Amino acid sequence: MHPTAGKSTLVDVLSARALHGGTVRGTVTANGRSVSSAEFVKLRAFVPQEDHFVVSMTALETVQFHAALDLPPDTPRGHVSARAHGVLRVMGLSHHSHTMVGGMMPGGVPLRGLSGGQKRRLNIACRIVAAPPVVFLVSDVVWGAGLLGVVGCGTGVIRGAGRVVNPP
Repeated sequence: MHPTAGKSTLVDVLSARALHGGTVRGTVTANGRSVSSAEFVKLRAFVPQEDHFVVSMTALETVQFHAALDLPPDTPRGHVSARAHGVLRVMGLSHHSHTMVGGMMPGGVPLRGLSGGQKRRLNIACRIVAAPPVVFLVSDVVWGAGLLGVVGCGTGVIRGAGRVVNPP
């Protein structure tokens, strides 16, 4: 598909993300019943093309942070940690769990850390840690990390996860 064919816009519409002034009409159904946009947002995860990580956190700390935000507040700490470790394993990041994310620190100081492909996988790990029924990915994220097989496998392994939506 052509680079400017509107894949990101399609994913934005399907995932009920901000449309920058556009209007979308229709009905969303999940498991055979109509759901509001607010309900649907809780059922899905969207993996953005750009990551926004704290460069001085490790991969494990980053996934645990997202798990703490996305899982119910009464989730036991041990369960949060187990899910984070499981997602890192599925995404092929177990050996890098104690590696800092890395990037540019304030003041322009570079901090060594994960590679670009590893950051893309970490980005996906952060979104699937809560096992959403639907995961939306923009193809650049998947192809950029060479992850088509890993993502398909990964969401099936994470208990409760469902479908991966990735336009061509």
